[in-house]
Amino acid sequence: MEKNHKNDDQQMEEKNKPKESPDESNNKYVEDGLISSSRRQHGFGADISWHDQYSPPPEFDKMWSPISGQTPWAEVPEQPFADSFTMPFMWETIHLPSNNEKELQKRIKELEDRVAKQHNEILAAEAILKEKGITQAQSMQENEQFKKKTNEYYETRSELGKEKRYQFLLYHVKEEARQHLQKSGELFNQFENTQSCNTVVISIDIRRSTELMLLARTPQGYVEFIMNVCTDLIKIIKDNFGVFDKFTGDGILAFFPDFYSGQDAVYYAIKSASECHKCFSNHYINNRDRFIAIQQEIGLGIGIDCDNTPLVKMQDAYTVIGNAVVYACRMSGVDAGNTLLNQRAYELVVDRYSEYLNCTESAIKIKTGETLVGHKVILLEKLFTPKLPNWIKMENR
Repeated sequence: MEKNHKNDDQQMEEKNKPKESPDESNNKYVEDGLISSSRRQHGFGADISWHDQYSPPPEFDKMWSPISGQTPWAEVPEQPFADSFTMPFMWETIHLPSNNEKELQKRIKELEDRVAKQHNEILAAEAILKEKGITQAQSMQENEQFKKKTNEYYETRSELGKEKRYQFLLYHVKEEARQHLQKSGELFNQFENTQSCNTVVISIDIRRSTELMLLARTPQGYVEFIMNVCTDLIKIIKDNFGVFDKFTGDGILAFFPDFYSGQDAVYYAIKSASECHKCFSNHYINNRDRFIAIQQEIGLGIGIDCDNTPLVKMQDAYTVIGNAVVYACRMSGVDAGNTLLNQRAYELVVDRYSEYLNCTESAIKIKTGETLVGHKVILLEKLFTPKLPNWIKMENR
């Protein structure tokens, strides 16, 4: 009977042993800034393990792979619903993942594990070289082995990044685009191979968001309000052929690249802005019972600018950088309820859409102290029908 019991020292040692957090137990490697946990690959610190726990609605017979190019992926057996889960709010009302998307998630996890293993092998190889007291140049054989491990690591990491960017697109574009991406690699390759393009950038800011938070009756009520608003704003952006970039804490940044959004990208951006204003106003009116007082000055400030903008491939996402992003954000400091075009965006719309838009010159003082001239824009009752992007027109043939 004594063999079945641990001695006092062993029990004390186990009691004092620090417990691993869930993230630590699932990630047995040191992050180097480039290897990220699959639970955080979409940002916001959200747990997206629900990907592995739901069986889908619509499914596709074949799903294009950004790595293989053509090979369809095998179906993943259906799994039971989890008892509890945390879902990123911007996807909550959009869709549950298909079996093919769950297979993509599985592939990403396998690649992350492989990258982690190779990373540890490189660290071990470095430690061996240091222990032996030799440099890489002193041993050709040791040097070649180290070089091979390093190359394999970067190749796998590159493959992982490509799969993650593909997954990023699936969740940051509209439904038709996601289906197109899963059937063909042409659109994904355009995102991968485009270094810069004509892009319309839209910055949406909740004006006086701090006051709004202080006016909330409960913290949870404010969080739910912001989550519901942003979920709908993101859907509006995506439905108008925009690419949702990121949630900024009190707003949204999105972009409309010409090869994806089409030749009327700027009109889609202005249309999105108009719909977002109405959306926020409806949410604010319908949720007055969440606040102790109602301020009329609270609403959305939206800025729009355009330029030939670099499209940057991050490890697991696409984003845009450049002065169009800067000035769209500066223009979003306009008073609540308004959309302000920077000069370049104004020049783009003034002739082409003058029958459908009303532009009024307006000054805005930015945080750096300067006063900029922009143009407030509103949609008129006469509606314009923007042209569909080329990728969707080709699919409809």
